[in-house]
This record gives sequence, C-alpha cells and structure tokens, in this order.
Amino acid sequence: SVVWKKQAEHARDLEVRNEQLAAQYAYSQKELSDAKKEIGRLQAQLLAVEEEERKRRESSISPKTLQFLRDQLAEANEKLKTLRAKERRWGDERTALEAQVKRLKFELQKKNPSQLRLMEMEVQNEL
Repeated sequence: SVVWKKQAEHARDLEVRNEQLAAQYAYSQKELSDAKKEIGRLQAQLLAVEEEERKRRESSISPKTLQFLRDQLAEANEKLKTLRAKERRWGDERTALEAQVKRLKFELQKKNPSQLRLMEMEVQNEL
C-alpha cells in the first residue's frame, strides 16, 4: 500500500510535469509561429526596401555627374552675374552718352556757321 501510494504520487507528479511541459511546448510553438510571421514580414519589408533602392540607383544620377552639374550651374551663375554687371555698366555708359549727345546738339544749335566750321575742324584734328 505504501508502494502503491508512492507510485500514485509519482504518477501525479509526472502528470503535472507533463501538463507543464505541454503548456511550455504550446507556448513555444506560438512563439515560434509568431517569430516565423515576423521573419516573413521583415523579409518582405527587406525585399521592398531593396527593390526601392535598386530603382532609386537605376534612376538616380551618379554623385560624380551631380557634382559636375553643380559645377556647371555655379559657372553659369557666375557668367550671368558678370553679364548683368556689364549690362548695367553699358546702360550707364549709354545714358551718359545720350546726355552728352543732347548737350552737344543744344550747343550746336546755339553756334553760328563759322563757329560750327571751327568745331568741325577741331573734331577732324582729334580724329
């Protein structure tokens, strides 16, 4: 009877241990399933990122070409600044020349014929 009791206790202990192991196994299986799902999701995400990167590389300009284009743009901007400065200077010169022409025309209108001939000779001598 004592042996029987010990065997019955041992059997209950084994059943409890078996239930614990079964619960741990079920939990591990769920964790494994969740991990597999997460791995699948991450693999799909990685493939999508790799595809985007591949497309970006195919459609993008190389850093060397990009730098060349930036240098070209900077050069063009410098030329534009220079041309605008020349344009302003020419505009100022034109305004000054127009004013000088008006002044000379006014002076010529005030001169008599002999003074005009004298001025023409002076201009010819300068040329």
